[in-house]
Amino acid sequence: MLPEPGKQEIARKRENKFLARLEIVRDQIIKDELNPIPSPERHKPAIDYFKHLATLSTGSIFLQILLLEKVFVQSEWKPLIAVSLISFTFCIIGTVFAQTLALTRGVAVRWTGLNLFRFSTARLIIEALSLIIMWSTFLLGMIALTTFVLKNLY
Repeated sequence: MLPEPGKQEIARKRENKFLARLEIVRDQIIKDELNPIPSPERHKPAIDYFKHLATLSTGSIFLQILLLEKVFVQSEWKPLIAVSLISFTFCIIGTVFAQTLALTRGVAVRWTGLNLFRFSTARLIIEALSLIIMWSTFLLGMIALTTFVLKNLY
């Protein structure tokens, strides 16, 4: 049984509205991603966040070195220091990687000519994974450092 002509027309209008909205969203994405002059100002908040995380990690590494030289000469649980140093180092590397991704957003699409939606999905997954790695390595480093300090102070 075929649908009534009125229902077909309503369905066609809905589909056309949906396609028109989808085109507007696609055009906005293309406009944002293929900006001829990618401005670092667009990504300044994210880059500042990454810089702060890298600064905290670097400061924690220097704090560990200072504590080991001056305070904890004879210390227990030294493997925690290795875990903490490695974690903070990976966090710093991750922040540099994330800053590079933020600065090159839009440029890579224009240079490679990859499919925009497929590339954007892959890029979002990579960005999310780099954030998770940064947070987890920073937290692991802080937990290891705090545990080491508390064990050797008390």
